[in-house]
Amino acid sequence: MPKRPRTRKFSQRQTSDDDAVSSREESANTRSSRVSANPSQSSEIEKALKELKKTIAGQRSAATFVAVVRSPSLGLAPVAAQEEMNAKKIVLPLNHASADSSPAALQQLASDCSPATFGRGSQDILDPSFRQAGKMEPANFATTFHPADLRIITLIERILLPSVINEPASSKVIPSSLVEPWTLTIYGQLDALLHNPQFLPNGGVLGIYYAHAYAHISKVANTNLPLTLKGSDLVLYSVLHALGATVSIQPVLEVDKGDYNWGHGLETEDGELVGEQLHPYHQSSSSTEYDPLDQIIRDEWPHSKMTGITWLTSQKHWEQALRYVAYGNESSVETSYSTAAIFATIPNWNKRSSSQ
Repeated sequence: MPKRPRTRKFSQRQTSDDDAVSSREESANTRSSRVSANPSQSSEIEKALKELKKTIAGQRSAATFVAVVRSPSLGLAPVAAQEEMNAKKIVLPLNHASADSSPAALQQLASDCSPATFGRGSQDILDPSFRQAGKMEPANFATTFHPADLRIITLIERILLPSVINEPASSKVIPSSLVEPWTLTIYGQLDALLHNPQFLPNGGVLGIYYAHAYAHISKVANTNLPLTLKGSDLVLYSVLHALGATVSIQPVLEVDKGDYNWGHGLETEDGELVGEQLHPYHQSSSSTEYDPLDQIIRDEWPHSKMTGITWLTSQKHWEQALRYVAYGNESSVETSYSTAAIFATIPNWNKRSSSQ
């Protein structure tokens, strides 16, 4: 059985491709410190990173529900819904002060609904024994409620609405600007870190594993996945982009480090195997009987070994990425898993400060 994975604004411009490559090579070859050698400054940065991770965790749990509001706390008039012809009316939330705002009125509304079909598998069915669903046609229903009154639309814009960009339909460019990203708490936290000369003074890479599951091993992932980011994944990508970081989406392969380095006389090395792009699932006929594992992976799953990544989240979603023949006492089929992540390349302090 395969082994399962373990568990600015400093600039309004993006850094150049040369800057990105230089910074990543520096991070891949040397484990650069996140902070300076000063203990007090190091403690300050670590505390800021801890708060940032806490904010991201909170954002991920909250992003599932775009808005949770209670109309009385906002001082709005009660929501009223009615059927004009019969003059039946219900006032929400129920306050029991009148017949129009009682459980009986709510039950009457439910009774006036007609049975509704629902989706189960690939079928649209009507089955009251499985689910009692009701509907009322818009022509028979009116309400004074509007989501704009409760700021729901504003919240949706902040989380989901991208800016308008002039790109061809086949473009891999991600809609990267939320409405007013600087209003988000996480923007201020990242901005403060990037303005701190003690944070990644030599440059480095921030890594964020996805909160949502995406088909990152499909043949069209490089084109489709970037355009389907949602929730906190879209928020984090957009905020980092707005702060001027060079942002990319790449896979990370999980392999046993001892097996990867076996036969080279090397000690087990730290670092992540980061794919050059989103690779589709691949079944290889290569065998470790004839080729070392690191050579097989280099040939079948092009990547670079990246060290010194500052991870802001932990792994969550894994998919089978590469299958090959492993040879020990006898041959067997082994599988390596991969997950997708957002990588933000951060320039060194000299470059960050010169572009402020």
